[in-house]
Amino acid sequence: MSSEVSLTVFDEGPKTGRARSSDSRGRKASRVARRPRLGLAWRIGLLILLIEGGVLSAVGFLYTTRFAQAVDARVDAQALLPGRLFNAGVLGFQAIADPETMRQVVGERLDVGMILNASGVVLMAGDPGLVGRRAEDIALSDPDLLAEARRGPALRHRPDSVTAASPIYAAGQSEPQLFSYVRIDTSQALQEKRANQRRFVTGSLAALLATSLIIFLSVRLLVLRRLGQSVSAL
Repeated sequence: MSSEVSLTVFDEGPKTGRARSSDSRGRKASRVARRPRLGLAWRIGLLILLIEGGVLSAVGFLYTTRFAQAVDARVDAQALLPGRLFNAGVLGFQAIADPETMRQVVGERLDVGMILNASGVVLMAGDPGLVGRRAEDIALSDPDLLAEARRGPALRHRPDSVTAASPIYAAGQSEPQLFSYVRIDTSQALQEKRANQRRFVTGSLAALLATSLIIFLSVRLLVLRRLGQSVSAL
């Protein structure tokens, strides 16, 4: 009988030790499960920033491209406007020699303004020294553009200017008798396009900074909450 009792007592010792070991491992696993998963949170935040940056880049490219095209179209229309007004009889030919009037018409700085006859001789100009000279003898003119203007209004684009040549028809005539020749400086339009690009870049950076701040604060709140839960579970 005494041997049986001693065996019973001897067997209960390992069972109790295994139970305690299992309980300790369970607590450790619970504490590990409650630890904040910082790596995953930061990876998600970085992914959000990358997606936002990609979307902003795509939208910015489309927006700035459309804006630049709209500015270019406006400048082209302004360069062609004097010829249309001359043909309609709304604007007198003498206006080509008035810088203030031409500035109001084209909306940009006028570099060259001339009225030429069918032979290419300057009849009126903003610069009186050009009157009476032939187009091919004037360094600022483009004779090839005048040849194109015989078939209709023509434009020539350069990095810093836009030139327009328009045929002017007399009543009942199918062939142009005169030509208007206007070259305007586009530096103001270029500044407008660059200013728009700067505004968009600044706004995009501000949006990315705000998103980064929100992600940082969210992760920090998540960490503090998880730490509080871990402490309370100890």
